[in-house]
Amino acid sequence: MRIEKKLFEREAILAALALTESRSCAALRDDGDAVEIEFSAASGDLPAIESDFMKELINQQVRRDLNVQFGNLRELIVRQAFSPITAQ
Repeated sequence: MRIEKKLFEREAILAALALTESRSCAALRDDGDAVEIEFSAASGDLPAIESDFMKELINQQVRRDLNVQFGNLRELIVRQAFSPITAQ
């Protein structure tokens, strides 16, 4: 399976591997423009493993994109939620 690096960040790829059936990952190669991942069918149904990986990869990339876009807003909300209460 070839994963284009212009679409998915390295951290998203690694997180997706960690959160899916990564025990079935046989090889991981980086050729500069893409990462090549080979899954083995020994640990399960190969199409299902690849499908689960792609779903998780998209999920991880969306999380990273949202953090870039709205991370400062999340930090502001958390800071406000845990700030001391002042009596008026």
